[in-house]
Amino acid sequence: AIDWQALRQWTASQWHRPLSVADLAARAHLSPSQFAARCREEQGLAAMAWLRRMRLEQAQWLRASGLPVAEVARRTGYRSPSALTAALRRCEP
Repeated sequence: AIDWQALRQWTASQWHRPLSVADLAARAHLSPSQFAARCREEQGLAAMAWLRRMRLEQAQWLRASGLPVAEVARRTGYRSPSALTAALRRCEP
């Protein structure tokens, strides 16, 4: 079984670097294709969509705590404040 909470915590500690499905799979001790299938089954999202959601949730939390956009972008692995702002706009309902 994938420990999703532990995986969330690990990803949060890795925002400083690009993450791939292979990275997530290795952490879960699965092949990338197995991880992708399990992610879709158990989380209802493609693996990269799940990762993006984790990153955006962290960014939203940091913004709500009052950090400037540039600092939030740096802490969550976005290449620029404008990339973060665009991603946040895309996820608005």
